[in-house]
Amino acid sequence: MNGARMIFTTAMLCAASLLPSVALAGDRGNRADAGSDASFRITSPIAADGYTAMKTSGGVTIFVSKTELFSGQDVAGFRTISGNGNESLELSLPSNASDRLTSTVRSTKSSQLAIVRGKKLLAVVHVDLESGSQPRLAGLPVGGANRVTRLIKKAPAVVSDAIVTVVPRQARVKPGEQFTVDVFVSGVSGVSTYQFKMGVSGGTSGKLTRVSGEIDRTRGDYLFGTKQVVAAVDEMNGRFGGTTMQGVVDAQSPKYTGSYTFRASPDAAGEFSVSVTRGSDTFVSIPTVSRIPYRATGAVISVSR
Repeated sequence: MNGARMIFTTAMLCAASLLPSVALAGDRGNRADAGSDASFRITSPIAADGYTAMKTSGGVTIFVSKTELFSGQDVAGFRTISGNGNESLELSLPSNASDRLTSTVRSTKSSQLAIVRGKKLLAVVHVDLESGSQPRLAGLPVGGANRVTRLIKKAPAVVSDAIVTVVPRQARVKPGEQFTVDVFVSGVSGVSTYQFKMGVSGGTSGKLTRVSGEIDRTRGDYLFGTKQVVAAVDEMNGRFGGTTMQGVVDAQSPKYTGSYTFRASPDAAGEFSVSVTRGSDTFVSIPTVSRIPYRATGAVISVSR
């Protein structure tokens, strides 16, 4: 179904809970004890006193310090920073943990941190102490920051606002004519699910009526690309949305999510605004946050004879 048009179901509206976990390279798949605390430790490429040999999922042996630098409980919050095709995760740490991390990295000349839970190696990440006031886990693949946050216990996510933009294919129409708008999302990484409800306001007379919705998954700028997706349009309530069943995607630049066609009534006149509505029917989700903040920009449609 390239242009998916079907009625929403309870499973669709709760689809975020159906998404599979996606592991970082080096993740040992230890999800059963996800509630226990993660431990961050310096690594060494060679054997040394005070270090324990561990293997990554790829079979590479690294040596992990027996001394914890900080734990997931020490992380007060985090912020994802995207650019150049990858991500960094900025950590908010108390001063004692931050100082301990900084001094250890500088004294050992190692910038690789192991994330360990119990006796299991979950991931190996690069730490950057130079790019900001707080340490960053750098060089993560797109979506990697969100996967790391799932390893950190109790830390509240600090997420940038998503930007939802409605773009008209034509901005001027005559009474009785139909027109279509496309909806894009940008400014956010690690998107797993979205849902938008369309609304109309303004005009000096008449109205704009919803005709039909469509999610054209053949478009090159479609948010979820060629991933396995559950997508749906609810024409009765003016909603559409989708969820990927294969990991998460980057939407830093505008990505297409769907389209809606409207008809101007015979007596319609003036400037109307077509936008996504505020409320529970409109949301963008990432795996660690069910609904992230968003800013919406509507399309202005001028109707005149």
